[in-house]
Amino acid sequence: MPNQNKPSAEELKAKEEEAIKAAEELEGRQQIPQDEEKEETPEPEVVPEPEAPEEEPKEEEEQAEPSEEEKEALKKKLEDEKKKSSASARENQKIYAKNRVINKALTDADEIPEPTEEELVKEFPDWDVMSDIEKTLAKETVVSRSWRKVISDAKAQATKIEKWNESVETFVDDPKTLIDNPDLEGKTEEFKEFATKEENNSVPFKILTSAFLHDHSTNKPNNKGRMFEKGSGGPNDKPQPKNGKLTLEEGRKLRESNYNLWKEKLSAGLIESDL
Repeated sequence: MPNQNKPSAEELKAKEEEAIKAAEELEGRQQIPQDEEKEETPEPEVVPEPEAPEEEPKEEEEQAEPSEEEKEALKKKLEDEKKKSSASARENQKIYAKNRVINKALTDADEIPEPTEEELVKEFPDWDVMSDIEKTLAKETVVSRSWRKVISDAKAQATKIEKWNESVETFVDDPKTLIDNPDLEGKTEEFKEFATKEENNSVPFKILTSAFLHDHSTNKPNNKGRMFEKGSGGPNDKPQPKNGKLTLEEGRKLRESNYNLWKEKLSAGLIESDL
């Protein structure tokens, strides 16, 4: 039986063309137009990483013990600085003393009183027959002479201060000084400052040395009794009362040997009493 529904070649050709046309239209709709600008995607901002803080050098837990050379150099440096400071103080002290003498002389010179007529008659035997001009000149001569004497004495005193400071330096720098006075060892700068004080000017060095060393010895802290308080290392065989207090005899001996400790124990009630 023949198939009456079979399409003809023309119909197949027409359907093929329609299918191709539909496929082309579908493809055209899916394509992106070439002239359309593509949207640019912004690049992410690069944030620089923070720099790591520099690590501070760690201090050594234990400092190395300075060598003997370093200790000696430091000691010498401290001694030099002490000498410079002491020398500067003495120089200032000397300048102050000289200025004080000169300033006082200028003040005294301005306050010199005019000579009395009795003094002028004694100074000038022919005063009564002198003219007024001669008397005025004579009076000015007396005043000027007194003024010059005050200034001259001040200059002599200032020179004396200068020379005395030089004498102190010479005395201390003389090796014989330390041989005769070994206790001055290590105290020479303090002695110079002491000896150049204005009230010690021209005092014999033997007296100055004795006074200086005496002042230093009396100014030392009194450590009497310290060894007794800390213990002498020997056995303590003294009998103690059962209540832990010292007897009257032990308290008396302690008072004579170490008054401060005796007073402390007495205040604490650790010494027997006969009351």
